[in-house]
Amino acid sequence: MRIPYRYKVKDAIARVILGRPWRVRHRKLLLCRPRGGLNDILCQIHRCRIYSLFHDRDLWVDTRRSGWHDCMSHWFRTDGHFIFGWPPQALSGRSCLPACLQGRLDTYEAAYSRTINNFVDRQTQEPLSFDFSDSHPEEILVHEQCGGGLDAIKALRHLRLLPELQAKIRRLLGELGTYEAIHIRNTDLTTDYVSFFRTIQVLPSHKVIVCTDDHRCLAYAREFWKDRLIVVHGVPDTGGRPLHFTNALDRHETNVHTLLDLMILASATVLHSCRTSQGRESGFSLLARSLRANPRVMRHLLNG
Repeated sequence: MRIPYRYKVKDAIARVILGRPWRVRHRKLLLCRPRGGLNDILCQIHRCRIYSLFHDRDLWVDTRRSGWHDCMSHWFRTDGHFIFGWPPQALSGRSCLPACLQGRLDTYEAAYSRTINNFVDRQTQEPLSFDFSDSHPEEILVHEQCGGGLDAIKALRHLRLLPELQAKIRRLLGELGTYEAIHIRNTDLTTDYVSFFRTIQVLPSHKVIVCTDDHRCLAYAREFWKDRLIVVHGVPDTGGRPLHFTNALDRHETNVHTLLDLMILASATVLHSCRTSQGRESGFSLLARSLRANPRVMRHLLNG
């Protein structure tokens, strides 16, 4: 995880002027460890960003335990409102909330609880969060939860893709030309994509791109759409598990494909998606629609 350059500069200046590292001057922290897929991750980042601004805390976002399975600094730059990574200063000995993590911030384990439908400390079964409606005197607050919604786009406004990824996506979108895109979630949430494909009316002059987490769906799309289908990348067979729950993958490649799919869906002439068999639209579809409705955010991600 990369330490921002300005922090390295402050540290060097402090060593000269103060005779000690700048990092040892303790500020209150909020440690955000979002869980779930990309939409959940971004929604949790936004929630913590707003809290940290109102309560004057440094916000560190550690995405290694999320469905991203890596530090997001390998794909994104932030505008300085928060930092991807883990604080470089020592955390032991500082007061924290939840209090059950005192002295265990670097070692505690999280577990999903079906009682609260979110994450708890494995040792104590205490929820890994705090009351966002109140200020807290503790030096360190920890929030490790999942949960999506419509706020992901608000977090994306404070992110830019790394230059090499920006160039790759701009080049791909330029090569694709005019197309219609379809998003199908068919792992933990399922979709009757066979019936859905039959309802879609695609203009004769348009190509089709199907973005999905299910390799069987992509195989059927090849048969259904034939030479009208553009396949940008393959989909691994995860045995029905969502990509963000599957560790045995090339995470860099998987995450790049996730970002490619998001930009493809948001840039399509027409975007087709439907509710899953569970009665709700997937978070990734919601995120794609939000990005599509906010072209300024799209331009900032790709050109900022």
